[in-house]
Amino acid sequence: MFICIFLQTLDQQQLFTEDELKEFESHISQQEDELRKKAEDLQKQKEELQRQHDQLQAQKQELQQVHLGEQNFFFSFSVSFCYNSSSSGAFFPLISHMSPS
Repeated sequence: MFICIFLQTLDQQQLFTEDELKEFESHISQQEDELRKKAEDLQKQKEELQRQHDQLQAQKQELQQVHLGEQNFFFSFSVSFCYNSSSSGAFFPLISHMSPS
């Protein structure tokens, strides 16, 4: 029995042709461009969302201040209406000052 062993170094083996390598490099380059564009789009979206978040936080703070002011006003004054039967049955307001507790 005769066995022939063929040894070859990696330098001698040609795994890909020159055209295949160029095609692969082109494909990788396209993928890099697509990923770069996606990263730019995501960064823009992130900045826009941050701007919207900041705007909503400002609105929320403004509404909280308005609500707090309304609460203080509500607890500061109480308005009542009284019916005076002796003067032609008219209603007239009575305003009394109340302190918040």
